[in-house]
Amino acid sequence: MKKVVITGGDGFLGSHLVEALLETEVEITVCDRFRNDTSRFLEPYRDRIRMCSGDIRQGDWLGDALAGADAFYHLIWSGNPALTWTSPLFEVDSNLQTTVSVFERAAEQGVKKLIFPSSAGALYQPTCGLIDEGAGVRPSTPYGIAKLAAEEFLGYFSKRFPVSVDIYRISSLYGPRQPVGRKQGVVAEWCHSIAESQTIRFFGQGKTVRDYVHVDDAARLMTTSVKDLESSQLFNLGSGQGLSLGELLDIFESQISMPFQVVREARRECDAQEIVLDNQRLLSKNTSFKFRAIEDEIESVFQFYSANGK
Repeated sequence: MKKVVITGGDGFLGSHLVEALLETEVEITVCDRFRNDTSRFLEPYRDRIRMCSGDIRQGDWLGDALAGADAFYHLIWSGNPALTWTSPLFEVDSNLQTTVSVFERAAEQGVKKLIFPSSAGALYQPTCGLIDEGAGVRPSTPYGIAKLAAEEFLGYFSKRFPVSVDIYRISSLYGPRQPVGRKQGVVAEWCHSIAESQTIRFFGQGKTVRDYVHVDDAARLMTTSVKDLESSQLFNLGSGQGLSLGELLDIFESQISMPFQVVREARRECDAQEIVLDNQRLLSKNTSFKFRAIEDEIESVFQFYSANGK
């Protein structure tokens, strides 16, 4: 049975990835900060996974967790483009340095595959039409620059060590468990604001286009890495369908019965205008996969935030 280690496995994407991997025959170790030995989202699976708690920047406990692992997903990344727009050193000190360190540790210990969730929106240049993996990248935010640097370091590790690497350039994730209050994840922010009877923030003129993908879909597609431990791949992970902010607002108005108010603000400098991904490389390895339609999911996501808040 393959052994998989996930840092940040009790987070938004991580917890959904654990659930997706539990449907395959793998042994899972989740490394995260479990307060009082209790997880936020993984308690129903406690008897099916191993949980290790600690700060990945301190001590040798992560090395112990990585011993004998076949695949290593590193999902911990603090901040987002909006929050670190004026704090570039935070990206270097808190994210890039830590990411390089833990991937090097994993490669040194003989892990067969390293898997990294990168960011499509922060790397690709806005353009009309689909963007494939061969498109040029020119990140313009500290967040994107650090993500690209992490990708380059993974390429370096694949040359220095006998390790393969998968990178997923993920589009705009949405779904239950996404943190709010971080100026990222418009679906979660809007759902939470409406549930709390607050106005929702609408940036720009509504023409900003994003490729929204449900977190469960992203998690299931990321299990592709465990099926093939030998090859290295760069994947776009998105639905392949663009949706403008104005169209998203129309969906909210049609799917959520609770009334809400909208406050319109200027477009932020960190917001790219249009990013829609060509996902054919990833779908070629998952030929029967079908993405969820966002208009069918907004109500259930709203119900999650109505019941659980943050």
